[in-house]
This record gives sequence, structure tokens and C-alpha cells, in this order.
Amino acid sequence: MSIRGFSKVPAKDAKFVKAELLRISSKLKSKRQELDLTQEELAEALDVSPETIRFIEQSRRIPSLPMLIRVCKILKIDFF
Repeated sequence: MSIRGFSKVPAKDAKFVKAELLRISSKLKSKRQELDLTQEELAEALDVSPETIRFIEQSRRIPSLPMLIRVCKILKIDFF
């Protein structure tokens, strides 16, 4: 499986980053579902395509930090 943005990850960190990406993707998807939001609704709130949300949830795309912060605010996820 190809992960967009993964080529920028140093080889020594690849295993850790993949594991964390899976964990984050799962958390985002479950929280979105918990709030009864569709991928389309979340995409509209973020001004991105539903495909972007689907790829993030499937761990096929690494969200940028600004995107991740915006998603967390909308989904009311507090990492701090």
C-alpha cells in the first residue's frame, strides 16, 4: 500500500510512523462516527474532498499538522 507523504519519513522511523498513523487514523474514524458525522460532512467542514477524509481514515494519506489540528478541533479530540 502506498501512503501519500510517507516518502518523506526517514527509513529508521518508518515502522513507528506506520504504527502511529494506523492508531491516529482509527481514532479519527471512530470519533467521527461517534459524533454521527459522515465523511462528506467532515470534508465539507474542512473544505477538502471526501476522498481526502477516506484516505486519511484508511491510513493512505498522512495529514499535515495544520490539517490534523483542524480535524481534532472539529472532532473535539484533545491531545494535550
